[in-house]
Amino acid sequence: AAFALAACGGGGGDTTATSGPEGATVGTVTGFGSIIVDGVRYDDRSARVSVDTLVGAPDDSGSAELKLGQRVELRYRGLEDNSQASDVTISAEIVGPVTAVSPDLVVAGQTIKINTDPAVGPVTVFDGFASAADIQIGHRIEVHGTATGASTVLATRIERKPSLATWVRVTGFLSNLAANGSSFMLGGLTVLVDSNTRISPV
Repeated sequence: AAFALAACGGGGGDTTATSGPEGATVGTVTGFGSIIVDGVRYDDRSARVSVDTLVGAPDDSGSAELKLGQRVELRYRGLEDNSQASDVTISAEIVGPVTAVSPDLVVAGQTIKINTDPAVGPVTVFDGFASAADIQIGHRIEVHGTATGASTVLATRIERKPSLATWVRVTGFLSNLAANGSSFMLGGLTVLVDSNTRISPV
């Protein structure tokens, strides 16, 4: 994927890791004052923030903003107690219209679970809604979270998006691949493939 880069304005921290081992982690943004991912703080004063997408894709807006509950891939240098983030990539699991709200949310054929128990993991953050009860069929949402099954996501963030857009973003486990490659499924979503479909990498 090609990334649209933007400077991060988080800052914070009294020290900067200028040397040390390089590493990477995938997790949930759980705080700021630098960036905190799954409880670990990283100095983000010189970090590049991007969105996991392709050049020309609908979400290739040229800007990226870190928010609580987002799922990110973070590259860093240094030790865990004194590390400096170099790249932070925001990666939503699902973007699309809500097609069911009971017993669970369903978006693009994927089941969305809400978490209210900190013992289970990061509590679901809502942006544009006061709670899950405000979400209605037809609302367009962006979901960050962790896959807990072939078509189930435990949401860490649900953000309301403008309803006029029609594109859908889905990550998941591919199944029911047609013998001629003309279709497959991601959870309950059927995806058609033809000569106009761009596949990356080829």
